[in-house]
Amino acid sequence: LNCALDSAGFCATSIYRGFPWSVEQYVDLAASFPFAWWASMDLCNEPEVAHDKATRMLRLAETVRLYISCCNAAARRGIGPPTPVLQGFEPAEYVTCARMLPIESWPALVGVGSMCRRNVHGPQGLLAVLEALDAELPSHVKLHVFGVKSGALSYLARFFSHRVEATDSCAWDVAARAEFRTGRTMERRIAHMERWRTGQSIQQRRQVELPPKSERQSGWPAGPATVRDIVGERLANQILDGVVTYNDAVGALAVGGCWAQAFAAI
Repeated sequence: LNCALDSAGFCATSIYRGFPWSVEQYVDLAASFPFAWWASMDLCNEPEVAHDKATRMLRLAETVRLYISCCNAAARRGIGPPTPVLQGFEPAEYVTCARMLPIESWPALVGVGSMCRRNVHGPQGLLAVLEALDAELPSHVKLHVFGVKSGALSYLARFFSHRVEATDSCAWDVAARAEFRTGRTMERRIAHMERWRTGQSIQQRRQVELPPKSERQSGWPAGPATVRDIVGERLANQILDGVVTYNDAVGALAVGGCWAQAFAAI
């Protein structure tokens, strides 16, 4: 099978509140089969998981730390490095994540996460994120965009074919589960997949135009906007420096952020 391996970051967060497996266990899995490529472990940033900038800063730092850990674990096993995954919510946060990764020579493929619940348009939309990354990454880098909505495919085909290598989706299986609460045979699931794939091909052929640039991009503020963001930025740097763990930083943000806001209000 020509397949790739993803770390299931959103499912791990939403179901288990974090990865229930270690980096070593995940890389053992990556080494057990000749995957076409395997994604680094990363922390998603959907609004229901990361509700503010300070929280996302910690998750970006931990995504970078996990990438380094996966690279080191892969080297010990004698397998190729993982595909880096860029994370964020605001377009500027994806650019920040790219700049935080300790990559001297960018690989041919990079993943873009936290896309499955994202609008196509708007200042935090998929198109705005891809435009920001298109301007940031070297020209040879292609993107795998995780969980792209059907409505975005025609825009990707027309305006980002030079960047987007592939996308993925579980929408077809969600539809199968909704229709068949029980008795979900492989034949029924395959039928859903085939209908879904036909629909995707039609979507890619739609004629679309980009909305005005002002509707696709935000101002991208340069610095922290609140005292909580300042605490988050310092804790994120401590994660990268190995001073604190991600879990300890989350606890410190909850306490330190409240104290910082209280002092700022005095």
